[in-house]
Amino acid sequence: MRTVAIIGGGVSGLISTKCCLDGDLSPSCYEMTNDIGGL
Repeated sequence: MRTVAIIGGGVSGLISTKCCLDGDLSPSCYEMTNDIGGL
């Protein structure tokens, strides 16, 4: 299984994480703040 680094926990980062999980990849999502979702 390949590991993918996703920078940012906004909407695009969360969708990318979901797509990686659906595609048999191992994502790691990194967010600078304690909040996710980009708001």
